[in-house]
This record gives sequence, structure tokens and C-alpha cells, in this order.
Amino acid sequence: MLTVLRQSWPLLLGIMLLMVGNGMQGTLLGIRGDIEGIGTYEMSIVMSAYFAGFLFGSQWTPVMIRRVGHVRVFAALGSLISAVLILYAAVPHWIAWTLMRVVIGLSFSGVYITAESWLNASSTNDTRGQALSAYMIVQMIGIITGQALMNTADPAGYLLFVIPSVLVSLAFTPILLSVAPAPTFAEVRRLPFKKLFHASPLGVVGMFLMGGTFSAIFGMAAVGGSYYLQALTFGWTPLLAGCALGLPAAAVLLVNNYRDLETDVAAGRRTLCHYLGRPRARVFYALLLLTPIPLALGQRGAAWPLLLALPPAIILSARLFRGALAECHQQRD
Repeated sequence: MLTVLRQSWPLLLGIMLLMVGNGMQGTLLGIRGDIEGIGTYEMSIVMSAYFAGFLFGSQWTPVMIRRVGHVRVFAALGSLISAVLILYAAVPHWIAWTLMRVVIGLSFSGVYITAESWLNASSTNDTRGQALSAYMIVQMIGIITGQALMNTADPAGYLLFVIPSVLVSLAFTPILLSVAPAPTFAEVRRLPFKKLFHASPLGVVGMFLMGGTFSAIFGMAAVGGSYYLQALTFGWTPLLAGCALGLPAAAVLLVNNYRDLETDVAAGRRTLCHYLGRPRARVFYALLLLTPIPLALGQRGAAWPLLLALPPAIILSARLFRGALAECHQQRD
């Protein structure tokens, strides 16, 4: 790990400073939107725009890296992030915020791709796991620090928008001054979704549900917190909506334990899958996939993302039930 930190510290430090800005902007917009009188529906559009930009950035960034290199792409996208963080306070309107969230989502997507491809290309097979672990650690440190900095000023003012903008601007400094050369970016082939789904249907469905869960949590948590401060109560509607979003995340955690069941037992770890057994764990996983659908149907305008996942979830659940029955028969025999 020390070798990885010594080789990649400029990039990791830059990522941490960028993640401070990312950790602050989502929470700050949720609170500031309530102060500006922006409705929950409009704020949901604002928060969703980040992930629309994220999708566009995943297609655009590899092309730009091949053209101008990692360092220039990283610096250019970081400059866009810094500028947008200042403009949020200058134009407090939900339509303007939506457009800016698209830009900042595209920029952060590009930053992630640049950093991860940089780490991957500069690591060996022996150090790649350590490099990506260090990358995730500094990401979480940055997000946590961003939440702590929310207490430094009034969200109705400008200072909380200035702080992340300055930190993001400083994020380029260690990278641009580093003497270590940036790696080359090799040509990559496109992987169609159909081929990806055939290779790993569980991974596609699981990541779709997990992505929807995390986007809702990171996007609307501050909005929900502001609502609670105003109403001082939560009804059944947000609780059921929270369950609809949380159960897919629990399903992904469960399937990870299911996959690692033998190694967990050998290491002395006792997980829920161990106590349930493989057949019951399959059934429980299928229920975690299917239960969010009826929970979301009662939420106005909130059910359609989960309904899009309903066909593959049903197909996957049917396979899980068949597998559970087959394992039960094998155990009886």
C-alpha cells in the first residue's frame, strides 16, 4: 500500500479534494433548494440531471483522453466543476440548476474514468487491488469531509459554494506539478448491453437497481432532511419509498455473501447466507428484488424506474426459485 501511495499520491490527493466538492454540492443543493422555495418535484429533476450528465460523460471521456491525454482532461473537467459550484449560488433557479447538474455530472464521470484508467494503467497485477482500494478510501474521506464542512457557514449564503470551488481548483495542483509521467491510453472496444446482459444478467440487474438506489439516496437525502425539519414528521409515503430503494441495495449485499459463502465459512465468518443456507438465500434474494415493485407503485411518479427493471427482475427471480428447488431436491437425495 505504501508503494501505491508513493507512486499515485498526486492523483489520490486530487481525487480527495474533488470528492469534498462533490460531497458538499449534493447536500447543499438539497438544503438551498428548500430555502429558495423550490418544490420537491423540481428538485428531483435537478438531482436526476447529475446522472444524465454522468451517462453522457462515460461515452465522451475516453475519446477525449485518447486525443489530449489524462492530465489535460482531468484539469479541464475539474475547471468545469469549479465554475459550476460558484454558479449555483449566482443563479438559484431549478432550470439553471438542472443544466448545471448535467455539466457537473458529465465532468465527474470524466474525472472518475480518467482517475481509474490512470490508476489501472500505472499499476501492476500485484498492486492494482491496493491502488483501487486506496482510490475508494480517499473518495470516502472526501465525501465525509464535505459533509463536515457543511457546518462551517450558512447554506443561505455564498461561502459554502465558494469552499468546494476553491478545493476543486486546488485539486489540479499536485497532478500538474508531479514529475511522474501520465500513462498512455490504449484503444478499447465497445461492449454492447445485450452482450453484457448475456454474460452477467445478475450483474446488470443488480447494478441497475443499486444505481437507482444510490442516486436517490445521494440526490434526495438532503431534500428529505429539509422536509423533516419543516414538517417534524415522516409519513408512510417516504418510509415505503425508502424501503423500495433500500431493498435492492440489501439484495446486492446478500448476493455478495452468497457468492463468497465457501470462503466466508473457511475464514470463520458467519453471514446471513450461512444461516439461511443456499436454497433459502436464493428465495430471500428473489424477494428482495421483487418486493420494491409493489412498494413503489403507490408513489406518484416514482415507480417507473423500478418498473423498467421488473422484466429482468422477474426472469432472474424465476431462475433463483428454480435453482432453490433444484438444490432442495439434491439435498433430499
